[in-house]
Amino acid sequence: MLFENPLKEDSVEVIRELKKIDLKTKLISGDNIFTSIEVANQVEMIDNDSHFLIIDFDDENFNIKHLYQSNYTLCPFLTN
Repeated sequence: MLFENPLKEDSVEVIRELKKIDLKTKLISGDNIFTSIEVANQVEMIDNDSHFLIIDFDDENFNIKHLYQSNYTLCPFLTN
């Protein structure tokens, strides 16, 4: 089974207009972080050259479980 929730037709244009007037945009989502990054890419909030870190924090043990870098690979210096 495959689920798809396509972007609204005017999403890209709306983000472009907001950027044009120098309004900072934020993406808040309950989706998986990688899905959110893909959506941000599709609406041109970020591009393929954007850099980011994804920190998967373990609240119970107060440590970092995983740390991903821009190319979705684990940062080797923090892996167990």
